[in-house]
Amino acid sequence: GKQTLTVEGPQNSADVTVTVEEADTSTPTPTPTPTPTPEPPAEVNETANVSDGEATVTFPPDQGVSESQVSGLPGDVSRVNIEVSATNPSSGSEGLPGNVDDNVATFLDITPQDNAGSEVSVTQEITVSVVVEDSTIREINNPALYHDVNSNGTYTELDTQVSEVSNGTQLTATTTGLSPFAVAEATPPTSVVDEFDTDGNGEISITELGQAGQAF
Repeated sequence: GKQTLTVEGPQNSADVTVTVEEADTSTPTPTPTPTPTPEPPAEVNETANVSDGEATVTFPPDQGVSESQVSGLPGDVSRVNIEVSATNPSSGSEGLPGNVDDNVATFLDITPQDNAGSEVSVTQEITVSVVVEDSTIREINNPALYHDVNSNGTYTELDTQVSEVSNGTQLTATTTGLSPFAVAEATPPTSVVDEFDTDGNGEISITELGQAGQAF
């Protein structure tokens, strides 16, 4: 602010007026620092005990996967360890759709163990269910489970049931054994028109229809 001081001059002289600028001593309001959105960790590892051939592994919030259930386990499996990771735990990515960074939401490495914590070989049919958080799967339009059945870097797309649940999207599939899994974009179905439209005009002619009939 400003203060004005008037000094009376000597007789027959004009008064002197002085304006003084006061220093601003107020405390400035700090600019709030935005809170960054936490990124899921590179990997998270959880274990659950098996009961009646079934184990449900739950994860803390904001880990990408809420829970995973494994059922149909043999009697020598006492617990199941699951590692959720943004990176591929397998030796390769053959069979996964396109660019892995764009088309894979997350990976899971599922390991059955005995009482001593040693890995158990499982060769029978197993049902795997995974609940993926919406923030992790939002870029995947048509999600499916993929399984590296032989742990050799080659993934196979599984026939996947997809349903919306309160804590995310649930994907369920049956496969043989346990090893690395991926949640990724499903392979688009082949169009009948694309398959039998030999002249590429977007339509199936009478001739092409006949060829399609012979194919069946």
